[in-house]
Amino acid sequence: MPADAVIFDLDGVLADSRVAFARCVNAALAGAGFDERPAEELHPFLGPPLLRTFEHLTGDATVARSPSRCSRRSGFASTSPSSRGRRWTRTSSRRPRRSAARSAGSRPVMVGDTRFDVEGAHEHGLPCIGVLWGIGSEAKLQAAGAEALAATPGELVSLALSWP
Repeated sequence: MPADAVIFDLDGVLADSRVAFARCVNAALAGAGFDERPAEELHPFLGPPLLRTFEHLTGDATVARSPSRCSRRSGFASTSPSSRGRRWTRTSSRRPRRSAARSAGSRPVMVGDTRFDVEGAHEHGLPCIGVLWGIGSEAKLQAAGAEALAATPGELVSLALSWP
């Protein structure tokens, strides 16, 4: 049966958020007293959970766990599987809730640009089309098990409309 719904990842698929992501991470680093990093060094961290990103960049896991250090009201949307993250977000690219993923249709297909998107889709029995214009690489998408790859938006439309 063909897919009856398409679920899109946001970062890298629908929006190129590399500039905004690098600026936000650097603002958080500077605000916590760490040196800013070149944008190109930060781009590989777009997709994985932010906790791991800040642990890697700072060597200090408490930086990402301390939103109260900010002087402004704050919240987050997380790819964390923790109950706290699930309360604040409906879905995430890494671990979408089954009900949210299935509410799109009875046979949805996920569209993502990183191995995290592919793994998250597969954890819930969804096939995933990998797109090659985002953050991830063709090799990483294939290694994660993407069922198909699209090099252009036109190819994605063709795949989605004719999905098995």
